[in-house]
Formats: sequence, structure tokens, C-alpha cells
Amino acid sequence: MADLLNGSVYYPACGIDGRPVQYLGGFSNSFIYADYGYPSDKIESLLKADGAFAGYRIKSSRLLPPDELPLDHAWNDIDLNVHLDGNPNRYRERQVKPYAFWSIFQRLSDFPDSHGPELFSLLYLAADGVAAYHALYHSNRVKPSVVAIIQPGEGFGWNWTHFFDSRQIFCRTVMGNKAGKPDYLLLGAPWANRKFQRAVVWPGYGHLIKLWKSSGGYLGLWQTEDQSV
Repeated sequence: MADLLNGSVYYPACGIDGRPVQYLGGFSNSFIYADYGYPSDKIESLLKADGAFAGYRIKSSRLLPPDELPLDHAWNDIDLNVHLDGNPNRYRERQVKPYAFWSIFQRLSDFPDSHGPELFSLLYLAADGVAAYHALYHSNRVKPSVVAIIQPGEGFGWNWTHFFDSRQIFCRTVMGNKAGKPDYLLLGAPWANRKFQRAVVWPGYGHLIKLWKSSGGYLGLWQTEDQSV
């Protein structure tokens, strides 16, 4: 598991957004998605469909039962301030039964190396983004290469906390990992132009190295100041 996690792209409140795979294939061949709003049959059907990722086909997949990848225990080690961070149980009735769907994708033979890695792994978790980060990365003493925060459902999207807010629990959990912080943040939303992103990017990630204009709005890749020296 540590090999799968170390240097991965972590995307909480991901929905069914494939853009991190599209744009960050050169940064990692392992993607960890987390969202508690989509049942296993829907995710399995979407990922197994032809053209789920352009230029790739699913090579193998497996549905993992909840006890094979337990995540809820992480709350015992998370220093939560309900008044600042929000209540994790706020949208409990919206949360689907926990599961993990792990799939390996292979690039089609008629697509060149420049299209992306020959193989990539996608682990989709029906889980809370904060608890999953702590249970996976803290417990295994590894860190992702990139954390993606893209329209994370703050307000009307059933997210109980604010991922963009550097004072709140998601940022504190990511930055408090003893294995280190990610080298990059991928920020995005339909309205997330350069000015918006510069206003919300976490402290220590002051260098915008790439800005994409995608069908779902702008995506910006921000690098740590440590990396850019």
C-alpha cells in the first residue's frame, strides 16, 4: 500500500472528475480519489465503460470490502475543532456505504508515449477526504506528490468543511503529516481564475507553474516554495 500512496495524486471530494489524470499523468501514475457521495455500482460502471479515460482501457480491477482498507479509525487521531472546522456528521445521511474500487489502466497501443504513462492506478474510496488522508498517508508514513482541491463541494456540495481554507482541518491534516507536505497543489473551479487561486492557495505554495483552461474551468498547479528554490 505504501508504494501505491507514495508520490501519488490525492483528490478528495473528487466526484467523477478525470481531469487530474488527464493533466498530471506526467507527475504520477497513481491516483487516489475520495468521495462519500457515489455508490460502488456507479463508480464501477463508469470506470469500466469504454472511453472512461481517452486512450486507455481498464486492464484489471477489484472491489475491496471496507474491512480491507479501514479508514474510520483515523478520527481518533485527528485534532478536530468542530467550531472552526465543521461537523463530520453534518451530511451523514448523504454518505454511501464505504468501499474501495481499485483499477489499473493500460494505454492503448495506437497512442504514443506522449499521451501519458503506459499504466496508471486509480484507487477510488467512498470515504471522507480528511479521514482518508490521515488513515492512508499518516499511517503509512508517506506523502502524495500532488493534492487536488477542485470545486470541493463547499456550500451546496455536501462537504462539511472547507478544503480551500488553510486554517481548517483538511489543510492542517495535510501539512501535519510527519512524512512531509505534497510538492504541489492542483486548484480549480469554474470560477477559479489566477486571481482567485492566488487568494486561496495555502501558505508555502506561492509559485504557479501551470494554468490550464479546461471544460470545467481553470486548473492551476502550485509548487511549494521549498521545491522552487
